[in-house]
Amino acid sequence: MKVQNHYNRVMNSINCGNDKVRKAVKTLSSGNPNAPSGKVSQKQNHAQEKAMGIIKRAFAGERKIDENVTRHKMRIVSLEGDIRRNLEEIKLIQQKQDDLQELYGIGNDDKEQKDLRLLLKQNLSEEEAKYVSKLYENGLSDYQQRCLKIESEKAIYRTLNESILAEISEENDNIHTIMEERKKHNPMKDATEAAEEVLVVANQEAKEIALQEIVGKIEKESREFKEKLVEKLAEEQKDRANSSRDANESKSTSKEQSDYFAEISNDTASQSNSHDQINKDIKHILVEMNMVEEDVKGAVVDKSC
Repeated sequence: MKVQNHYNRVMNSINCGNDKVRKAVKTLSSGNPNAPSGKVSQKQNHAQEKAMGIIKRAFAGERKIDENVTRHKMRIVSLEGDIRRNLEEIKLIQQKQDDLQELYGIGNDDKEQKDLRLLLKQNLSEEEAKYVSKLYENGLSDYQQRCLKIESEKAIYRTLNESILAEISEENDNIHTIMEERKKHNPMKDATEAAEEVLVVANQEAKEIALQEIVGKIEKESREFKEKLVEKLAEEQKDRANSSRDANESKSTSKEQSDYFAEISNDTASQSNSHDQINKDIKHILVEMNMVEEDVKGAVVDKSC
């Protein structure tokens, strides 16, 4: 039962997963243009499956041990039932002896009954052994012969019970050996630690994957912004060269150039604001993932780009 309860607690913990990482992944995926691909979720799911596999294998081994112990215990219960049935048979045989004694009208203090008890006695003294030998020489009474025959029936069941008791002792020794061996090892504890390590490593890798994807997307956006800015400047230079022939057009062009650079300045400020928001997203994600800011130095967007 303890192993089952421990197994349930561990499996519930694995199914819940790392709440911080799960929350972070949800944040990354909820409408964020810089959200990572499904690699993070795949990494988490694979880690959960691997951790569950470790726990299940350990639990299966422990359950097999429990089943083995249960089989030994059930065997003992069965053997104890055999002993009780044999004792009932002995009682019935004893009743036959009592009925026979009553039939012959022999009292417990009669010499014939006393001699019978001596005939049935184990571990006789030297004197008693000589007396019993003499009884056999003189011949036993019909009552004594019949009682000895009935006693031999009881001896069969006593012998059976002795054998059963020896088997019960062996089964108890088996259980004791199994339990002592189990104390030397703790597969569920080892498996739990191994599963937790798998989740920790996978969570860290998932964080790194998410961060790499976000930084990669930010760098791509920065490059695209630079390319567009260079194209616009080149085009404007060309327009200024073509319009320099006419002074009025030059003045007009100068005004347009000012307007254009004001527009470029606004675009740059807008891009800077966008980068600020991206940096905020990254920091928020890192907080969600329980990561320190030093882990991702250089990941923050450089506005000078």
